[in-house]
Amino acid sequence: MISVMYKALFVTTDGAFSQRVSKYVTNVNKDITIIPVSGESDIQSALDDNRNVDVIVCDHEPPKLDAIRVFNMRTRMGDLRPFIIVSPNIDASLAIKAFELRVDYYISKSSSSMNFYMDLASKIVLCAEHKHATTMQTINVKRLKALVQIGQMSDRPFKEVVEFVLKTTMELTNSVYGYISLYDSNTKRLRLIAYSQGPDEYHQNVVNCDKYYDLDAVGLWGEPVRQKRAIWTNDMTKLNLGDQHWPAELNIPVPGIELNRFVMIPVIHNGTVLATAGVAN
Repeated sequence: MISVMYKALFVTTDGAFSQRVSKYVTNVNKDITIIPVSGESDIQSALDDNRNVDVIVCDHEPPKLDAIRVFNMRTRMGDLRPFIIVSPNIDASLAIKAFELRVDYYISKSSSSMNFYMDLASKIVLCAEHKHATTMQTINVKRLKALVQIGQMSDRPFKEVVEFVLKTTMELTNSVYGYISLYDSNTKRLRLIAYSQGPDEYHQNVVNCDKYYDLDAVGLWGEPVRQKRAIWTNDMTKLNLGDQHWPAELNIPVPGIELNRFVMIPVIHNGTVLATAGVAN
């Protein structure tokens, strides 16, 4: 069974408190990762570096840090992920304000330390699970709409269909890079027909192409064809290139990109690989 991981951004100016939260919340639930942020000005850069943050937890310590102001700022920016406010003592006016703004949870540190960390860990999981469920519901609706659109493209040029499929796949997986390649088992050659190096200013930029590669000469992106199974990793640093399971080099078809995580799949019909596609980061 695959363990679900939860990421919480914890904003506070109290370094000692941040360390205790990171230590004890993780002890309560090892599936929770705490990402500490030392102040309001560092929130956006931390979110940019950690794209899969599920929930923001903010310590309310005015005037140094106003959790209500932070919540309103994130809302104005269109960041609607779950938000938890923490305060040193029970504050009725703060609780009422948080309720009126529909902040997900308000927790006071006035209870015993262990109860507080257990409560915080529980609330992080509840927020994250709700976010995951909402995201999956949205993705499923988009997926069904995409399947309908693809079914209506039978009279469209092949390259237009491929471009639509790659764009949609990247949007559904929130990916930066992607490719689609056909495979000829007779010649043992891959034919790269579309790839994307990430979004331009307005939309996901997909390049249609027609490049051929011998399977024996390609690196990591040939593994779905060679192994006839999906290939993925959430951390490239843990992929031991050159051992008995992997080729010595990435040798990816789109140069100049740095991979962090990816998933690649083969398209198989009657036991024969016909194509492969992948998304990354």
